Amino acid sequence: FFTVSLLAVLLVQSDTTSFLERQRQLAEEQWQRELQSQSQSQEMIDEHTDHTSDTEQSSDSYEYYVYYYEDEDEPAAPAVDIPVRKERIRGFKKNVGSGIHKTTVPFSMDQLVKDAIAATKCVKRGESVSQNNVPAVKPKPQPQSASKSATSSRSNYKQRQEEKRKEKEEQAVKKAALVVDDGAVVGADCESQVCGACKIIVEEFGRTVFEAIDNQDVEYIYDLAEGFCEGKDIALRYHPLVGNFCSRLLNDIDGYRDMFVRPFEADEQWDDVMSPVKSLPKKKKICLAAGMCDRSQFEFDRTANALNADDRTDTCYVCHALANDLEERVSLTKKITEGLAVDMVKQTCGHMEFSPSLAKECQSMTTGALLDEIAWIVKLHAEALSRKEKSKQAFADKLCEEVKLCEKPIDPSAVKEEEVEAVFW
Repeated sequence: FFTVSLLAVLLVQSDTTSFLERQRQLAEEQWQRELQSQSQSQEMIDEHTDHTSDTEQSSDSYEYYVYYYEDEDEPAAPAVDIPVRKERIRGFKKNVGSGIHKTTVPFSMDQLVKDAIAATKCVKRGESVSQNNVPAVKPKPQPQSASKSATSSRSNYKQRQEEKRKEKEEQAVKKAALVVDDGAVVGADCESQVCGACKIIVEEFGRTVFEAIDNQDVEYIYDLAEGFCEGKDIALRYHPLVGNFCSRLLNDIDGYRDMFVRPFEADEQWDDVMSPVKSLPKKKKICLAAGMCDRSQFEFDRTANALNADDRTDTCYVCHALANDLEERVSLTKKITEGLAVDMVKQTCGHMEFSPSLAKECQSMTTGALLDEIAWIVKLHAEALSRKEKSKQAFADKLCEEVKLCEKPIDPSAVKEEEVEAVFW
């Protein structure tokens, strides 16, 4: 019995030891699996952190990774606004269109001149502007003498009436001789104002293009033409005639706007759009195509005047061209300050095509002491225009004589012939 009891005890201890050993092994295996799982999770987290940091530094797009266990439901994506960066474009896109452009018929110069006369009371080129010239009273043909057969009383009455009529005519002639002609209202002629308005419109549109170079909301130059003529650059600075011509020149229905914008779309260097080198060819191309200018208002060449008995010096010739361009601009500008007058004189040489020698003459007139002197005369001329003052002398003659760039012409009627004593042999 003792032996049997001992064997039973030993058997129970053996089973207990085996059970405990199996439990220990199972616990160790579970612990190993947990360590392995934790290690894998940490590696995945580290990889996600490294990928996220690289993505933020090198890319504009952002991706979000969410890790979860297979026995779990996939979590909903977080509602995050991903920033979208818009590429900044300097300049404008090319509007290639369909390659077909509307045919633009030039404006009628006669109609433009009529509109200029109605707006500014200008006169046509070459016409007399004097308003005070009283025509000489032509004596009426004298009636034939009364017939001898008429009665003496009727003859005496007709004679007295004829004498009174002659006396009135003589008084009218004397009164007309006493009228002093104080000249006419100075200002550019109608053709110059029409061409000057076109030049101003092209120049101001170039300024608008330059200011919109970095504007991301404007993709095409064509869009800048919408509302341009009603903007402050045209409406506030210049005479209403400029705004009127601007609306016609940028009319989209008749195809004028496409003709106007095309030279600007051909530019490559947007920063130079306002320079005279780029602006002058645009003015010439647009204004000639629209029929608002002729070539003589852009090209100044002394050889063209070789057959016209032009005995002026080169300096005097350039001075007249400069003065005419200034008067053209002054006649269309609402208010001229001293600073604006200086800027206008500085820019005038860039409005005309000169030969190299004549261009050098023009540059010498727009620098130094002559610049201030000419600018002051321009300002006084603008004030005279606003007061509608009259003058017998053209502005170009007056300016060039005052700055001593032209000699005052000699009036042949004022030259007295020298008396020659008769010599007898």
